[in-house]
Amino acid sequence: MQVQWNTGRQYTSEGQRITARVMPDGSILFADYSRGVDGLIAKPPVEIDSEQTLKTIVMRAYDSHNYRSSQGSWMLLMKPEKVA
Repeated sequence: MQVQWNTGRQYTSEGQRITARVMPDGSILFADYSRGVDGLIAKPPVEIDSEQTLKTIVMRAYDSHNYRSSQGSWMLLMKPEKVA
């Protein structure tokens, strides 16, 4: 599952644009294109059954800085079309 959205936070004149992608192992890659932030979130203990669930998990991890940068998340930020 992959989702793109605008959080509405006013980091730029266009808001805050984020893409998040669930990986085969259940971890999540995300890229915040507005702020140049990327990260890998460990597989959450809950099932990601909707785009809204994915957005909520990403924003909670983002706001609490509960993620780490990775090559995959950096690639999503820099070249989103190249990440499997």
